[in-house]
Amino acid sequence: MLPSRSGKAEARQKLELIFNSWDTSNQSADEIRELLARALRAYNRGDFEQEREFYRQTMDLLNREDAPKYGGYTGDDSTLKEVLSELLQ
Repeated sequence: MLPSRSGKAEARQKLELIFNSWDTSNQSADEIRELLARALRAYNRGDFEQEREFYRQTMDLLNREDAPKYGGYTGDDSTLKEVLSELLQ
């Protein structure tokens, strides 16, 4: 079953909260922050295909074998992965 539009809207709100709460001094997360910023801009201009592509690229980074351990890029990568999975459904 696909998430409802309101479910995706809620997921985007969670994503923005995660994005805005990051410690910007954490340089290991710069690439992920940039991809998520691009995804949100794509969404705001109505380019949903591009938005999903940026989410896929972000998931690829989060799932890389050499991704930081013990909190990952964001301090809570598991929550970010859950939100992205919801948006990619």
